[in-house]
Amino acid sequence: MMNDTSTVNDKPKKVQNAVRLLILSLILGFINSVISEFYSEMKLFSSTEGLVTLILTYGILGFLIYYINERKNWARIVSIIMMGLGLLVFPFSLAQIFKENALNGTISLVSALIQIVAYIMLLSKESNLWFKNTLNPQ
Repeated sequence: MMNDTSTVNDKPKKVQNAVRLLILSLILGFINSVISEFYSEMKLFSSTEGLVTLILTYGILGFLIYYINERKNWARIVSIIMMGLGLLVFPFSLAQIFKENALNGTISLVSALIQIVAYIMLLSKESNLWFKNTLNPQ
C-alpha cells in the first residue's frame, strides 16, 4: 500500500516486484532454450526457423515487460492474456518436457509458477490503481 509521502506516479512495490519476476522468468526461459539445444530433441538455435521463433518470442515478451514497467495498461492486459493462453496448454506439454529432460521440465514449472505470482501481483488492487490512474499519467 502507498504511504502518505508517495505520489500518484510512484510505482507500487508489487509492480516493481512483478516486473523483476517477469524478467527472471524470461531469463529462465532463455536458459531453458539453451539446455534444450544440447539435451533434447528441440533444436531452437540450430535451425533458422527455431532461431527466428526464439528471437520473436523473447523480443515480444521483453517488449511487453518494458511497457508494463512504463505503466502501459495495454501491455499488462496483452501479457496476461498471453500467459492465460499459455497456461491452458502448459499442463499438456509439461509431461512431454519432463519426459525429454527433467531439468527442462523443472525450469519450465518454476518459470510458470514465477509468472503466476507476477501476474497475481499485477492484478492486485494496488497495481490496478497505479495502472488505471488518469490524474497524473506517466
